[in-house]
Amino acid sequence: MGDPRVVAVVVTHNRRDLLIEALTAIGAQTRRPDAVLVVDNASTDGTADLVRTRFPTADLLALTGNTGGAGGFAAGFARALDLEADLVWAMDDDTVPEPPALQEL
Repeated sequence: MGDPRVVAVVVTHNRRDLLIEALTAIGAQTRRPDAVLVVDNASTDGTADLVRTRFPTADLLALTGNTGGAGGFAAGFARALDLEADLVWAMDDDTVPEPPALQEL
């Protein structure tokens, strides 16, 4: 059996600059996740467009209403399972993991 399929789920709401830092740090992992899912909790600051243009390999789940952190993670976990995740690496948009974080997990 090989390495588990890891999907990073990042929940965000109107914090583009923090999200850029988080997604950049996720992309710099020594063991990168197999997929990155951004759950946009109905941001009004252009977050969805930012993800589409600057991080085109990320899967974007743009919610139509702000469901809060718990709702965003519930939607993200459900989508991660659709993406065949064995493991879900969950974080808010203000999490900036150091490069070996996922590998050490």
